[in-house]
Amino acid sequence: PARGEGSKAAAPRHQVPGHQSVAPTAPHGSLRQPLPREGGGEQGRRAAPPGSGAPVGGANGATWGSPGLEDPNSAARPDAAGAGTPSPAPGTDARPAADGIDRGAALASALARASALALSETPLQDLSVTVLEDLRRALRLRQTALCLRALNGTLRARFAVGPVSAAVIQHFAVNPGSRQDLFALLCEHGRDTFISDATQPTVSGHLPAWFKAHVGAGTFVLLPMVSGRRVVGLLYADAAEPGSLPLDERLLGQVGTLRNQLLLAMRLRGKA
Repeated sequence: PARGEGSKAAAPRHQVPGHQSVAPTAPHGSLRQPLPREGGGEQGRRAAPPGSGAPVGGANGATWGSPGLEDPNSAARPDAAGAGTPSPAPGTDARPAADGIDRGAALASALARASALALSETPLQDLSVTVLEDLRRALRLRQTALCLRALNGTLRARFAVGPVSAAVIQHFAVNPGSRQDLFALLCEHGRDTFISDATQPTVSGHLPAWFKAHVGAGTFVLLPMVSGRRVVGLLYADAAEPGSLPLDERLLGQVGTLRNQLLLAMRLRGKA
């Protein structure tokens, strides 16, 4: 299986509205690459400023967000004194979707396991793959991946679970400072983003060429992992068909908390 490291900050979340049909679960597969050596890398990127409701553009109209990475009122703030297990994420009482699957309960279970693993002596690679597998299973995703910051500052996929893991490991690379595509821009600003329909021209025109050629997801979620003002990783998840992820703000909040647990695990192991 492919695995990587996580994140803890409560970054602004952004969602692009879209359809809510459910895609079938794809066959399971996963890959991983060795963790990069610590140290080096470019100067940390500036995180998105605090605030809420700030439109950032996207398919089918406006997008919106919640409090920023450095909001002092955020319970899951990564650099908070004495930071430990983040506060429980909203959405654990979410009702099942139209397909009868209680994704909120499944994510709550994944969060409980991630929290226990973060505080255990489980190796970071094993922990990361477990989180990716649990996330994929809970939301009936096609693919999940965890990217880590390389010495040159690029975020590269180190762990991946799903049928296109080989392509993700080989091609998934984001340079947060380049501003050359949507992924880079969102990572630079530390924005958690849900794209419901990646085929919309206003979105597809800004996607990386490698993504369209080798990954080709119809809908996806990007959650940058920020430590202080430095982007140290990226949690990615997708589904094949546009509109096939029935995510609301509560579920997206739970996914963000899962990312936060990964970042906590990294910190406790001296990796962030």
